[in-house]
Amino acid sequence: MATRPRKKVNKQSVDRQEAVVKNNRPLTLDEIKSSEYLMKSGILSGDLYNEETKEITRVFSKPEDAVTEGRILTQEDINSSAYLQENEVKAGDRFYDGQIYRSEYDDSWTQFKYGFAEEQGFLADVGVWLESRFPIGEVNVDLDVNDFSAISYQSPDELYGEGFSEAPPEQRREMIIARKERQLQHDYGQFFDPNEDSGARLAGNITGMLADPTTLIPLGASAKVAATTGGVLAGSATAAKQYATTGELDPEGILLGTALGAIIPPALNKGASVIKDKSAKKLVDKAQAKIDEHMALGGDGKSISKVLQDSNINPAAVEQASKRLNTKVNVPLSQTAAERKVADSIARDSAVSRLYSKGLDKYLGSLSTRIGNISEGVKYRLRRFEFDSHVNTAKQSKKAEPFLVELKNAPRNVKTQITKHLYNGNFNAAEGLMRSVSTKMAVEFKDTIRPLLDELGTELKDAGHSFEKIDNYFPRLVKDHNKLLESLGVKEKGMLSKQLHEYAKKKKTSVANLTKEERAQVTDLALRGYRQTVDGGKPKFARQRVLDEVDEDKLVHYANPEESLAMYIRNAVHDIEKRKFFGRSGAKNQAGKFDTDESVGTFVDDAIRSGEVPAARELELKELLESRFIGEANTPSAFWSTIRELGYLGTIANPISAITQFADAGVSSGLKGFRNTIQAMFGAKDVKIIDLGIEDLIATELAMGGPRKTAQLLDKTMGIAGFKRVDRLGKETLINASLKRARSMAKTTKGEQALRKEVQAIFGKETDSFIADLKAGQISDNVKLYSFNKLADVQPIALSEMPEGYLRAKNGRLLYMLKSFTLKQLDIVRRNVVQEWNKGNKLQATKQAALLAGYVTVANVSTQSVKDLLMGREVRVEDIPDKSLWALLGAYGLNQYTYDRYLARGDVKGAAFAYVSPATPIIDAAFTLATELPEDDPKLEPVLRGIPLVGPLVYSWFGGGAEKYNERLDK
Repeated sequence: MATRPRKKVNKQSVDRQEAVVKNNRPLTLDEIKSSEYLMKSGILSGDLYNEETKEITRVFSKPEDAVTEGRILTQEDINSSAYLQENEVKAGDRFYDGQIYRSEYDDSWTQFKYGFAEEQGFLADVGVWLESRFPIGEVNVDLDVNDFSAISYQSPDELYGEGFSEAPPEQRREMIIARKERQLQHDYGQFFDPNEDSGARLAGNITGMLADPTTLIPLGASAKVAATTGGVLAGSATAAKQYATTGELDPEGILLGTALGAIIPPALNKGASVIKDKSAKKLVDKAQAKIDEHMALGGDGKSISKVLQDSNINPAAVEQASKRLNTKVNVPLSQTAAERKVADSIARDSAVSRLYSKGLDKYLGSLSTRIGNISEGVKYRLRRFEFDSHVNTAKQSKKAEPFLVELKNAPRNVKTQITKHLYNGNFNAAEGLMRSVSTKMAVEFKDTIRPLLDELGTELKDAGHSFEKIDNYFPRLVKDHNKLLESLGVKEKGMLSKQLHEYAKKKKTSVANLTKEERAQVTDLALRGYRQTVDGGKPKFARQRVLDEVDEDKLVHYANPEESLAMYIRNAVHDIEKRKFFGRSGAKNQAGKFDTDESVGTFVDDAIRSGEVPAARELELKELLESRFIGEANTPSAFWSTIRELGYLGTIANPISAITQFADAGVSSGLKGFRNTIQAMFGAKDVKIIDLGIEDLIATELAMGGPRKTAQLLDKTMGIAGFKRVDRLGKETLINASLKRARSMAKTTKGEQALRKEVQAIFGKETDSFIADLKAGQISDNVKLYSFNKLADVQPIALSEMPEGYLRAKNGRLLYMLKSFTLKQLDIVRRNVVQEWNKGNKLQATKQAALLAGYVTVANVSTQSVKDLLMGREVRVEDIPDKSLWALLGAYGLNQYTYDRYLARGDVKGAAFAYVSPATPIIDAAFTLATELPEDDPKLEPVLRGIPLVGPLVYSWFGGGAEKYNERLDK
């Protein structure tokens, strides 16, 4: 519920003193709320009621505030009215003079805010006493005005009503309370129904009391001081509360308040002490587990401090925690003793195993963060793999781009012949045709494409690929494997079947168990005329032409050469970099093919033996790496990919969503500093996303698996909408703000030491070289790698930044649509706030939390205000507090719609379902159109929202969206 603007209570001409003498008394808020007649009449607290004549004198209210026709709605009324159901009216709401007045009885958030607003702390209660005896009025400052007229003064009579200055203290107290009650009536409406039994309202009352700064005074002191201070403050607060609310003092109540005040603060201090003890024990247990694992793997006692630091455990914090608990961390005297301690802790499910509970991490936690919690070294080795894959794919693709553009624009009939010659390895004939239509195409093919394919083939072989290089090789991608087989003759089918069975036999499996990739590789080589042989126990493919060449009839079963080449480059670079990642841990199966599953196991075993990974985390690390390198093949089917693309088309492919991307500056400011962010946003960009291989990341991800028409349309629409440009600006701003921060740190000895500690896990022995490059202003590969890491910390730019659940899913990846950014924001808080706090760096964690909350809120409120203005919505200064709250919560997945629609009603399941369900406005619009068009009076306004590019603007301006939004603000 939006907070209404506060307004001044106008000066009234009624002589209050004379009215009181004539048996009139002021009506209280409780009396008004207990009478439907008084609420309908718009009576305000402080209006006068004559006990003898039963008449009401309006002192603060006006006759036009009253409503006449209507009644309180029942559930039966709602069940029989589609209009009431559509407007989500509840039983107990009022319908007067054609307008709905909501009671908000079951709205927990509104009840909480009301409870907070109606409660006064100790200082406010003392203020009531002072104002009733020494009236001074109120000075106001209008921050929207830039001259002296911004300052205004209201006298006590203007604030509380005519006659306040001449009234006795008791009557003044009543008038002060009445003014506060009138403000509550104005803010929450004349029909708001405070729920006496609402836990949310009670929580608001308690929060209001705790918000008073005096409540913190006794905390943190010794038990004796806390008891004394707490007793005095509590007794004083009780007395002040009694006077402010009743005008009388109850000695017994004051005595009870004093006693409670003397007891509770020491108890709270004791509770805080218990919590600190638990936190200290958790830190000591974690450090002890790390030391035991280190010694069990043959480590020595001299390197314990480094082991703790490498595991993100602050040795100084461990020492303080040990002193607090009056204990110490023990170093096992021998490797055998350490192994026994590790085994015992795992067997009894002690701190070691409990500390690593995965919980919801599988579905929500970033893969890189989870791997980093096990080993920083493995995390940044994986980041290096992602970086090299992106950069080298972009580099090789850039080389091929001129040729691909020329080939795409070639006449169709000539292109068909060129394709046939390329796929059959007849390069001379292909070059001749190329030269006939484009000399540039022929030159690019000879000077760039042929050397590129040869280079990739050599790198694949050097990296351990089992397939032999093929002369005059040009990749050809099969679109429809089954139809291609149907087009072959009996002899060709028999030969292909034999080759597949030979390969499967060497692998000790069946043809049915071969992967799609394996089938494609064997089939492609067999169709090229290569048969499988055995040389020294290793499978090889020897040239032996047995099949017919690809003719024009078979070309329809293959992708065009542009797509085939682009896909080959991507897959080849990925294969090369993957084998580099595993290095000597890489394994092959008996068929000679790279065995990812076995390689992961060997990699983890090697890491454990080297002491890089704790033995207790073996299974978890294997599962995480398997999800990255095996799960990467789980791309959605063409159908579900199309659904996803249509979802993006209807949600973010528009200028309004593009504006949202400007809020990325808030995260950058919170993490890298406001000055660095502003300079990076508006200054020259030393590193651009093209340097990191992610220039067209959105299009690359969405087009994976084939250039579907919907993917092409989405890519083009996002470009027109400005989304891609703003997204690029946000990424490059964060990258360059990170560089500015790093360069600034490198200028001082203390800063350089902190920077070295930060990047040691990334660069290892190359740390000195990275620091030197920073100081010299050089944009080296290491500087680019650093930039890639900083961006990956904040945005999901690689598969290793996605959750394990996403990677293991296939079509289920659709459920993560539009949620990957939110999950990364949660990951930022986890790493920079929660984990820092757990390491003992509580000041840094608190500072980071405050910076993130502040900058993210300001950035999101600003962008939302711009969007509201563009869509014709009202932007009101008094709504900023509410919008700030939802701007902050919205960055982490909770928006006001979900709260109002589901959570406020206690429908947690509905909220969860709505959050998980993918947004598909285009599909929704199509269904709405199909159902509404046959109607006599079709309601087509909701259809407008699903229009790509302009939907939000058209719906707001021409579909009534802005009017509905503004009406909700006024409720």
